[in-house]
Amino acid sequence: MKKLIRGLEWFRTLDPNMSINSILVFLYAMQKEAYPTQRDIEKKLGASNAAASRNVSYWLEYKKGMTAGQGLLQQTPDIMDRRAQVLNLTPKGRAFTKQLELILED
Repeated sequence: MKKLIRGLEWFRTLDPNMSINSILVFLYAMQKEAYPTQRDIEKKLGASNAAASRNVSYWLEYKKGMTAGQGLLQQTPDIMDRRAQVLNLTPKGRAFTKQLELILED
């Protein structure tokens, strides 16, 4: 439990009002073996398209309009389905992930 608390506290350094769904989106996206699309996020969260979009955009460079996002994820076209956008970590996202993994190792 202490590790979970430390991990959640690390997320709070970005935004103390961050939702658990936003945290889950990032955790799904940081898994190296499967880079998800927004549709995958919808299914995993059991969320609507709009809710998934909102939680994904939270992590992108820009949220709705030109409002700054966290800049930890980016979307790239899926080579198998150009209509879909795959979520990938940005360099800033990889650094955040590396620190999170260190926090969870202790």
